[in-house]
Amino acid sequence: MDVLEGEEGVFYVDCRDTPIESQPLMRLQRLPNVLISPHTAYYTDHALRDTVENTLINCLRFEKEPALWVG
Repeated sequence: MDVLEGEEGVFYVDCRDTPIESQPLMRLQRLPNVLISPHTAYYTDHALRDTVENTLINCLRFEKEPALWVG
């Protein structure tokens, strides 16, 4: 399973002292054949490189012709 709706705020934070509100996540956690992990498919070197590259390109385009970007 790749993504669970409502997983926001569960991963990447310390939840040791906070009850998890997501009932589907709690049900999945009790199953012996389910491994739960955060949604990390996007965090690849290639995807992050593309994000940085496209951000820089867009900043340079905006700097060159800001009137094209303002609605």
